[in-house]
Amino acid sequence: MKPRFSIGTIAVFLVLALIFSCFPLSASAASVTTINQTAALRSIPESGMMCLTFDDGYGPTNIKRVLDSLREEGICCTFFVIGKCLKSYPDLWKQAVADGHEIAYHSMRHYSMGRWSNKKILADIEAWNKVAKEVLGEDYVIPKIARLPGGSGHRNSRILKLFNGLGYTVIGWNADTLTGVKKPRTAKKVASYVLRHAKVGTICLQHFNSVDSKSVSLYLKKLKEKGIPLGRISDALAAANIG
Repeated sequence: MKPRFSIGTIAVFLVLALIFSCFPLSASAASVTTINQTAALRSIPESGMMCLTFDDGYGPTNIKRVLDSLREEGICCTFFVIGKCLKSYPDLWKQAVADGHEIAYHSMRHYSMGRWSNKKILADIEAWNKVAKEVLGEDYVIPKIARLPGGSGHRNSRILKLFNGLGYTVIGWNADTLTGVKKPRTAKKVASYVLRHAKVGTICLQHFNSVDSKSVSLYLKKLKEKGIPLGRISDALAAANIG
């Protein structure tokens, strides 16, 4: 019985295999295969840095106050912005990107997606990405990170698998100034809370509200004095070789 492949054919296959082995998968393909979340990522200790994050994006005064404080200290961080808010204050978000901050997915209208169908979630992601490109420009590279509204779906295997399959890392937090600070909340209390939770790996969640925005200028200098590197979520993931 004759062999199915000639010696020459086998040699060609071996050469092709050797050639393709020299070219690694693209970054997007590699990130999809390495992500396998069972819950939102709550901290990144391997990164060697702390990440400040701000959610939602209501109120131009609050947004501007946060941007001004961060710019003064030369600190860049991650904003998880609602699509509706992106459309409402385009100039401020363009300034945020110009300052070095990254803006990432946080749904179009902050509805809980725990019971959403995959189709509805995909449509929301597509709508958000479209708005981000319209507001921030076609050249803006949308980071492959997401924060789900109110943490809805942070432990939902179906939702996590859906986002991971698209190459996203779902980001949680391990410090939250909204629920972690006793009422009545004040800027001084929030600042103290952030400083108490300042350590390598911390993902600190704040919001673009009046109290949190006023707290930033109160803690940034002291936070820098602690000597903990501060960076964006994407920077931390890259440093930790995640994604």
